[in-house]
Amino acid sequence: MKENNPAPKIPPPDKTSPGAEELFPLIHHNIHDVIWILDITTFQYKYISPSVYQLRGLTVEEAMAEPLQEALHEDDLNQIMNHINLRIKRYKEGDQSMKTLTGEYRQPHKNKDWIWVEITTTLINNQQGEVTEILGVSRRSDHPKTGNPWLKDTQSLFETVFNFTGTGIALINEDGRFINANSGFCKMVGYPLSQVLNKNFYDFLVKGDESCVEEIFEAVKKEENFEKQTEIRLKNLNGQIIWGLINITGIKSVNKEEIQWVMQIQETTARKKAEETIRVLNEDLKTKNSEMEQLVYVTSHDLRSPLVNIKGFSGELILSFEEIKKYLNAQDFAGLQSRLHAIDEEITESYDFISTSINKMDKLLRSLLDYSRLGKKMGKPSKISMDKLFAEIVKTYEYVIKEKHIKILITPLPGCWASEESINQAFSNLIGNAIKYLDDSRAGEITISGARKGAFSVYSIRDNGLGILKQHHQKIFELFFRLHPEKGDGEGLGLSHVKKIVELNNGRIYLESEPGKGTVFHVFLPAENKKKDAPAPFVPFRND
Repeated sequence: MKENNPAPKIPPPDKTSPGAEELFPLIHHNIHDVIWILDITTFQYKYISPSVYQLRGLTVEEAMAEPLQEALHEDDLNQIMNHINLRIKRYKEGDQSMKTLTGEYRQPHKNKDWIWVEITTTLINNQQGEVTEILGVSRRSDHPKTGNPWLKDTQSLFETVFNFTGTGIALINEDGRFINANSGFCKMVGYPLSQVLNKNFYDFLVKGDESCVEEIFEAVKKEENFEKQTEIRLKNLNGQIIWGLINITGIKSVNKEEIQWVMQIQETTARKKAEETIRVLNEDLKTKNSEMEQLVYVTSHDLRSPLVNIKGFSGELILSFEEIKKYLNAQDFAGLQSRLHAIDEEITESYDFISTSINKMDKLLRSLLDYSRLGKKMGKPSKISMDKLFAEIVKTYEYVIKEKHIKILITPLPGCWASEESINQAFSNLIGNAIKYLDDSRAGEITISGARKGAFSVYSIRDNGLGILKQHHQKIFELFFRLHPEKGDGEGLGLSHVKKIVELNNGRIYLESEPGKGTVFHVFLPAENKKKDAPAPFVPFRND
């Protein structure tokens, strides 16, 4: 039978052991570490334990009276003073890693020698929550004092850089778990260190960017040491996307069984926004250059043709008047009478051609002027009821719709945010074109539909007309291009106007069409006013 062990007896309190009221004096006089309290408002010591004599050969009175600048090496003091305010600021912002820090510094011994001291400092709050004191514990450093005298400086410098640099630095293991992270990384992602250490690095990556990091992780397994730089996206506490240039260094342990990753992340969000702005401006410039090329073409080609006619027929007029002058000088009235009818026809014909050319030039120049003024003439953007707008547009074409027996179908439409007057003009042109280019061989049908897609309202104007060859899908938006000149006497500026109006309202337009089957124009316009105080930036869209 198993013998039961009796329960241990608890000895009665030893009357010789110290009580709480005696414990502090014992620690005060016997602990080897120096405990001290510094008032950071005056940088005067409020307390130093007697063990300072063992550490530095000073009495408590001597240490208390010693100015701070004499208690530390000048370089170490400068380093501490340069970072104390930043440390307190980050601690007050919630970075708990700043509360207690340990470093190695040089202090003078009474015998004039410099000694290396490991000092742990803790920030102390008063009742109002303000940091007013630093509690310190100082002890002799156990590190060898021989060798490179700058070793301590280097270690101290590393700790300072790690804790205070704005660059995010993190150390993770093979599974992506955090081993450590500095305040720069914590500030970047918006989490305190305690929460960061409970997360995986992949938790911060935007979906889709894992692969570029995984490629680096795979590559390091084939190398002794591996370093790679790439650009990634991180999600911060508020769900915002942060761009960062990440430098990853993979380090294998001595036994080559464990890999750790040192990551340095420099935030590049501002640069990415600047690059996007430049891209948009370049696209805008490309569009403007394209418009300029079209204008140059119109000037050199479309305006040249009527000018040639004016010049040619002006010469014909001169010849006719010279002939009349010749008969008059010779007083050959009989000859003039016989030629007068033919000369009259020649003059009339020349005048008609000149007048027609002048009118054409006038129309071209007026059209160009109207096109150039589109942006200036636009009204203030507002919320538009598109059901009402299309009903009014269709009503203006009511006569021709009835005359040609065109079937019009309008489905419920979402609203949009744009300049109502300009948008009315754009859709009037699209519906007018749909009517103009219907196929006479079949009954005309036009359908107007719309839907909300993300930040845009999309409107589709579909017809069963003549259709457009694919190679002309972009060309029809060019200035003065006319696909079917026999269908009307316009200048070919309608769709150019439409495209510019849509883009000036921060939208885009593209089409789908096939000859013999009809055409559908899709117009994207902002569904809401995203910026109340300023218009949205102009973004040109490709027909893709």
